[in-house]
Amino acid sequence: MKSYVLILFSLVMILVSCSKENITSTEAASGLTGEWNWIDSSGGIAGITYTPKSTGEIRRVEFDTNGVFRLYINNVLSTESEYHLVKSRSIYSQDSALLIVRKSSSIPQSFIIRSRDTLILMDECFDCFEHLYTRIK
Repeated sequence: MKSYVLILFSLVMILVSCSKENITSTEAASGLTGEWNWIDSSGGIAGITYTPKSTGEIRRVEFDTNGVFRLYINNVLSTESEYHLVKSRSIYSQDSALLIVRKSSSIPQSFIIRSRDTLILMDECFDCFEHLYTRIK
């Protein structure tokens, strides 16, 4: 059973990583750049929802203009990693989408920015999580 899951995961990662096109335009990243407060994360095979209240964690993410991603948990830097955007096929649509690829994570994320103040990060894997953030002004 473990080998079946490993093979399936490897196949998904290969399909997600195929035909990527690097995006160098600063316009593409301009909406993403900034600091964001975590509201909740939901998903997984059990359909779980995590919030700051349920986890006891205050999370903040930052995407800077130099291609650096930072994750703070309870105001302590937890992760710092380079990131870049690629145009690739998303598991959420038939069209290609901009995906965030971070050196610190093997799972790329697609993203949606709604009304400049809401960020939705979606893990590009089945039974993974969707993370909701609001912009820090």
